[in-house]
Amino acid sequence: MVITKRKSPKLGPMDAGFLTPLIAGFGVSLAALGHSRLTISGYTDSARHFAAWILDVGVPLDEVGTDAVDRFARHHCQCAGTRRWKSVSPKYARRAGKFVAYLVDRGIIPPSPCAAAEIVHPQISNISDGSRSIAACPAGRSGDRAV
Repeated sequence: MVITKRKSPKLGPMDAGFLTPLIAGFGVSLAALGHSRLTISGYTDSARHFAAWILDVGVPLDEVGTDAVDRFARHHCQCAGTRRWKSVSPKYARRAGKFVAYLVDRGIIPPSPCAAAEIVHPQISNISDGSRSIAACPAGRSGDRAV
């Protein structure tokens, strides 16, 4: 487990710490897909902000996933630089989610586990042995991407 908590918040530009090379790789992968420099900049800016945020709040790298992106989307931004937002936009958060999916695809972080779904059917609602839970993942999918 990699602990990402910083000792104190840094002032100045966003610092993605040890994730900086991965953000650069994310940008290269977007360029290979034919995205414009402006689009790549938007995605890498969001990824850098997300990386700086997980470092600041101490989210362990192996726990980065959909929940972390959701928390990032709702955080009252007091991050380094000039950002002072009540929250980030849904589009900005989705871009951070694409970075998380990139990390999952590269095997840097594990995929989020599938949630269990509860079968609610009147004919079996009185069964209480736990056999009513099934995996909510589509067939052939081992994890949920944070996109």
